[in-house]
Amino acid sequence: MAVYKRRLHRIFGEDGRTLIVAMDHGSQGPMPGLERPGDVLDEVVAGGADAVLTSLGVATTYRDKIERCGLILRIDGGSGFGTEHVQVWQRYPVSGAVRIGADGVGCMGLVGWPCEADNMRYMNRLASECLQTGMPLMVEVLPFSETMPGPDLAGGVAKGARMAAEFGADFIKTKYTGDPVTFRTVVESTYVPVVILGGPQVSSDLELLQVVHEALAAGASGVAFGRNIWQHRSPKNLVRALAAVIHHEARPEQAMALLTG
Repeated sequence: MAVYKRRLHRIFGEDGRTLIVAMDHGSQGPMPGLERPGDVLDEVVAGGADAVLTSLGVATTYRDKIERCGLILRIDGGSGFGTEHVQVWQRYPVSGAVRIGADGVGCMGLVGWPCEADNMRYMNRLASECLQTGMPLMVEVLPFSETMPGPDLAGGVAKGARMAAEFGADFIKTKYTGDPVTFRTVVESTYVPVVILGGPQVSSDLELLQVVHEALAAGASGVAFGRNIWQHRSPKNLVRALAAVIHHEARPEQAMALLTG
């Protein structure tokens, strides 16, 4: 239990919140902004990221840079998303994550997809391994109806988050439902921390900070943002601004000043 708590404290701050930078997109090839992962890591760590979510290759190649913050290892083999068929394969055992010094592992939670039953069985096995090794488990909940607005999305997120918690997830990464009322329903029905993912780029920095502020007010425990950070003109300054909103209760307009610092 002491090892588990120590690892979790490397991801979440004393305030129970976290700023995770997601850099687990490498299976899609060299995406713009992630061509040089080491440079991105230098910036986001300097900006005050609490943790990095990434692949085995990045974690082992840039271990010296990542050791200054928490490390969440993407432990499944990724997924091929489509409307008809999705498969998720376990690529690394949890013992491998322990061996490289990870503070948590992450996998998909595919709710409503054709492979949901297989995915839930996989999640159950993974949660068991995590329990045996004292390794925190993050589940990225992706409902099949994630492109649908309103109550369909909120219901899918709420169902998936609760299912993942029941299977043993220590915290959930999922899509913001779009408004604080429906998102608060998700948080209140999920008894483990919920962080919001970034998704597509927003139209402005202020809009991004406003979404984060709104989600936190509705009960979110932080963010796990990827391209909105590493495709930004200054990843370090954006992380600083996000950290001010997440950890220091800055209003979005106040945090905007940090983007020019």
